[in-house]
Amino acid sequence: MINYLKQAAENFVIHQIREEFKITEKKSDLRTVIAYIDTEHEGDKKIRAYVCIEETLLKQITELLLMEEIDDQETLCEMALETSNLIIGSAKVIASESDGCHFTISTPHQCTDSIEEYDEYFMLEVGDSYISVYTKEL
Repeated sequence: MINYLKQAAENFVIHQIREEFKITEKKSDLRTVIAYIDTEHEGDKKIRAYVCIEETLLKQITELLLMEEIDDQETLCEMALETSNLIIGSAKVIASESDGCHFTISTPHQCTDSIEEYDEYFMLEVGDSYISVYTKEL
């Protein structure tokens, strides 16, 4: 699952943000907005995928997609939900097309807690900001 998410997140940065990035496993303590989507795989396996976006980058994504300057918290939270939906939805298509791996995705939710427990993780550094993705089997 993490490899599909990694490819989907890379595609999002390449095609939507259009900036250089690098993948890393280091952690950041910058303020993020966190959204998650639960996925259900064959055999009743369930995985929660968290997408954490640093606030400065989230503002940039919001301005790119909405084509106006936005900095109110409600709009940023909505954009975090939409960004997680775009990335995880793309991972679903990538999985299906590449390996015939099928899973369903739920509605995105905002997460107000920090992520303490997870199975896999990666971070895309985009300039001085980042998007990180965590997965946790439920």
